[in-house]
Amino acid sequence: MLVALLAPYVDGTRTRGAAPAAVVALGGLALLEPWRTDGAWLLGATLGLVSAVGYAGNVFFARRLTLAVGAARTMCVHSALAAVLLAPLAVPDLGAIEARDLAVLGAGTLVLGTGAGLAYLHGLAIIGAARAAMLTFCEPIVAVVVGVVVWGEPLRAPAAAGAALVLGAGAYVIGANRPVRPVEVAPAAVGG
Repeated sequence: MLVALLAPYVDGTRTRGAAPAAVVALGGLALLEPWRTDGAWLLGATLGLVSAVGYAGNVFFARRLTLAVGAARTMCVHSALAAVLLAPLAVPDLGAIEARDLAVLGAGTLVLGTGAGLAYLHGLAIIGAARAAMLTFCEPIVAVVVGVVVWGEPLRAPAAAGAALVLGAGAYVIGANRPVRPVEVAPAAVGG
């Protein structure tokens, strides 16, 4: 929601329908009932806000950097920063990592990290920050689906309605910004 609302000011791009769709999607997210789990809704809301601010900053920075130096170099910057920030957490347990673990980590890094990251950055440069951000509203829906399918959690009516609002808001933004193809007119029909 922050990206959709800030994009005209930070990125200079306007996406028709992004602001009202973000409000509708936020209402849909509230209907997903994130507070029902263990009563730690304030901590969850605070962490969600911190995550949203971090995500918004990342989207705007990554788009500008991708347009300036390309997706591959942007991915290198992203990976280097992540490695520096996560190294203190990994260093104490380096001895517990086996060669097989490194192979799985390497494969995951190439496919899920680098491959998905490059695809995202290419798309971000093309469609802009506000439209890309609308797609991230699908994350909580995936969490609800996984909860229902994998862990057998009940799907409550408010959560289903919230999912519909989130998907509808995203579809609205995509539809409102679909390029209109010009109608071709036969030469004989022009001027007589």
